[in-house]
Amino acid sequence: MNPLDETPEETDARVIAIIGAELKRDPKTFDSRHTLGEAGISSLELIEILFALEEQLGIAFESNQQDFRLTTLQDLLNEVRRLLAPAGDAA
Repeated sequence: MNPLDETPEETDARVIAIIGAELKRDPKTFDSRHTLGEAGISSLELIEILFALEEQLGIAFESNQQDFRLTTLQDLLNEVRRLLAPAGDAA
């Protein structure tokens, strides 16, 4: 499915599935309110997850962007939604 045709919930589910696959963990164990640390995601694993998301969703994270801060899984979901939103659309 084209990410632009997905609902926000479908996008979130797909992102969580990609995270689960990268970490070899059941996606159902993730809670978007958890910090990345609480979710058991190390900084190295986060980099691997970001690369996987870029590759599979056709997006590019802006690592030099000052406000690019990922503290919780919800932050990551929100950033993916923002990157997938059509230009001029609010995520």
